[in-house]
Amino acid sequence: MSKITMTRSIFLSMLEKTIKNPSLDKNLPIDIKLLQKYCELTGHDFEFYKSRNLIPLGFLMTLTTKLFTELFVLFFSRHRSVIKGVVHSSSKIELYRPFLLNAEYRGTLAIKNIVEKIGKKGKFFVVDIEVCLWDQNNLKIIADRHQFFIKYNKVVKIQKFNLFKLVYLIYVGFVDLTSFQNRRNHSLSRLICIQDHIKMDRNLYSQYNHLISELNPLHLYKAYARYLGYQNIVVAGIYTFSFLPQTIEKLIDAGTGKITNINVVYKNPIYINTTIVQTMIKKKQENKNYIEYEILVHDMDKNLLTQAMIRHAV
Repeated sequence: MSKITMTRSIFLSMLEKTIKNPSLDKNLPIDIKLLQKYCELTGHDFEFYKSRNLIPLGFLMTLTTKLFTELFVLFFSRHRSVIKGVVHSSSKIELYRPFLLNAEYRGTLAIKNIVEKIGKKGKFFVVDIEVCLWDQNNLKIIADRHQFFIKYNKVVKIQKFNLFKLVYLIYVGFVDLTSFQNRRNHSLSRLICIQDHIKMDRNLYSQYNHLISELNPLHLYKAYARYLGYQNIVVAGIYTFSFLPQTIEKLIDAGTGKITNINVVYKNPIYINTTIVQTMIKKKQENKNYIEYEILVHDMDKNLLTQAMIRHAV
């Protein structure tokens, strides 16, 4: 059994070969029944969006998560001893055209950047992967640039694929968010436009996990979450993202058509059965072509959990 010393160039080569797999360029059909159930679970008014031929922007990550799941499955099946942990740290979304309900979509993945950094617990890669949605006319509709912190083993064993260990190895990858946490209080001295209290209800979240066929035990089992050092089941970012653009969509009463950019940074884990406080703050308008809103998500102890900036064209 041979060994190699992991470097940025070797890791990049491994990831590039994986992401070029033809299965990661695929059609992503809109399942109307799934979308209706999603709206029911997250409080979106399905008929409101349907009447405008639009899809809730919060549904974006629910639609594209299958691409990232398949990417990590493929990577772990080929290089199962490389990655120690993966943290989804942020997302930057650009909307080029309306997210229409009656369109046909295709999803693609591309590596945009890889940087090696050193943290308190050792070296890790900061990896930017962009997922794009294209319509049936091959026009780009949405680009969502995800950033991941990836902890890796310095010395890697070159082994044959073992299917028996695959599922375990996949989800060892989604661990140790505490290595990158920056827990602090955040001042709310600016003008508050809207403030919502949202319960991370176990029953609703369980239904959502069933809806997307969630497999990650970090989002399913308290015993597993505590084994990894968390207090409870960690609610997936693709679920909590659902509530961010929804606040603006309600305010402008025009669906997703006028939102052009969303930048999200996940600061700390959100736990099941807790209540989060989502505060929307209208920023000073320095450009007459758009308005920016900041959304801050805190727990009941005022710890900052998620921070987002949303731009709305006027």
